[in-house]
Amino acid sequence: MTGPMECSDCSRNARGSSVRSPGWLVAVLVAGACSRAGYRPPPPSVSGNAADLEQTEVVPTADSPMQPGKNVIWCASFQAAWAELKKALGGDPPGEQQLVRRLNAARMEPTDLPRNGWYAAAGRIGNGIVDEIRREMGGRFPGVTPQLASVGAAPDRLVAYAYLAGEVKFAHPYFDQKDGGDFVDATGRATRVRSFGLAETGSGSAVNRRLRDQIAVLYAVKGERDALLEFVLDLDRGSSSQQLLLAVVEPEETLAATWTAVRERIAGWHGSDYDREFGVEDRLAVPNINFDLDRRYDELVQDNDFMLEWAGQRIRFRLDRSGAEVADESNLVAASLPRYFSFTRPFLVALRNRGTEEPYFLMWVANAELLDELAADGR
Repeated sequence: MTGPMECSDCSRNARGSSVRSPGWLVAVLVAGACSRAGYRPPPPSVSGNAADLEQTEVVPTADSPMQPGKNVIWCASFQAAWAELKKALGGDPPGEQQLVRRLNAARMEPTDLPRNGWYAAAGRIGNGIVDEIRREMGGRFPGVTPQLASVGAAPDRLVAYAYLAGEVKFAHPYFDQKDGGDFVDATGRATRVRSFGLAETGSGSAVNRRLRDQIAVLYAVKGERDALLEFVLDLDRGSSSQQLLLAVVEPEETLAATWTAVRERIAGWHGSDYDREFGVEDRLAVPNINFDLDRRYDELVQDNDFMLEWAGQRIRFRLDRSGAEVADESNLVAASLPRYFSFTRPFLVALRNRGTEEPYFLMWVANAELLDELAADGR
């Protein structure tokens, strides 16, 4: 078997750490990435052990409490692996730990996972589960090598594994903003970060018409002087299968509760057709996000009643100008005051199957730790 899952070449605040040799195992890999022909995405701006990040948490369930001011990331693969572990054990893994109870209580429908984009299995080494995982992954995800933690050759060891990959490709890629933009966190601290949006060639240009028509305004509430207080955008209304939503809203206590609040805002909004279109004078600014994080759930290993010896998850995620699709519409709405859809303050990122209610990836961006920071010289 291969060695434990690692994020090599750690950068910025992330550093590697050692891993105990596992017995009972939950090994999880997650990938949510976007790509386009002719576009070479940059390497992750943040990579390594999530435990070494001061302002970011990777959580195993969407109902895990959110700490104010911190980025919070959830992806469904760990729950998928836990569900396979439950099947292999013939019931819920025992334990009074709150995290174990949340994992046992978590419910996830296969229809909520990326269509044709996930795989999960569990079994004992002596029954050939490792070879089965490699064989199935090779057939379903050619070119992806499952990174399983080293568990030795003990035939009674149980391995649970899950992998998912989801993507949204913009039909019309957005444009990198030359000078980036300031992301302002809840404390008022501003960080210059790389971002993308419309072209700088003029609001009425043909390229911007195509980009505007891509964008669906799903919710927008104005405050004083018509400034937007809250809003939700679909950056590619024409994307098939997968849907990317970005939402500037007040956070709730958990990612799940924040997502529910976003859904309710969308469903309850009675905006006119005029309000729902991205107008010719409207503006867009979205920070780039690009990370590769390894999360080890040592709290499960150190305090459990069923011999769990290693548990981990790896999440790779990227959001940039190539990562969503939008069709150009609303170029005739020139009489309104411009709306600034700037994700330059805390916001929610959600990926889900288009047409379903529940997401398979959620991230609350509360600070700039995972954003692609722009140096003072613009490099």
